[in-house]
Amino acid sequence: MNMMVLQIGEFVQKTEWWRLVTSVFSHFGWDHLFNNMLVLLYLGALAERCIGKWRFLGVYLISGIGANAASVWWYVHQGDLLVATAGASGAIFGIAGLFTMYCFYCQKVILKKITLRQLIFHDVFLLLYHGFAESGVNNCAHIVGAIIGFVCGIIIFCQMKKNRAEGR
Repeated sequence: MNMMVLQIGEFVQKTEWWRLVTSVFSHFGWDHLFNNMLVLLYLGALAERCIGKWRFLGVYLISGIGANAASVWWYVHQGDLLVATAGASGAIFGIAGLFTMYCFYCQKVILKKITLRQLIFHDVFLLLYHGFAESGVNNCAHIVGAIIGFVCGIIIFCQMKKNRAEGR
């Protein structure tokens, strides 16, 4: 198996912490990579425009790593140590969570006419439904990534609001 993939059993035995990061950048096949990058191309461009490249990178990495750490906890507590997980979905759901926070923060239609209702419908209903309907999808990473992104959004937008109020 790929040395970058997060293999739960090996992670627990050897505690290879770097797998929490490298698995965010690994994918199981070209279709998996293409689907993630297509969503990232759209949401990533919007996020970077909204919060800047360094904050975007921070939210992306924190969401992806946090989603992977939660996945390890989840699968260990489920007793399923044979799972291997990889992909950018936890990080991408973090960006989606950030945009959900942005919709709450602005209370209006955001960039390119995405409404809060559309974002929640797309992220929560369609993507999670897809995850539960198909086998082999790490829904734990999706859910935790979205929560982490939402919390990062609270922190970022409160700081941006404070900076604007102080004239920075």
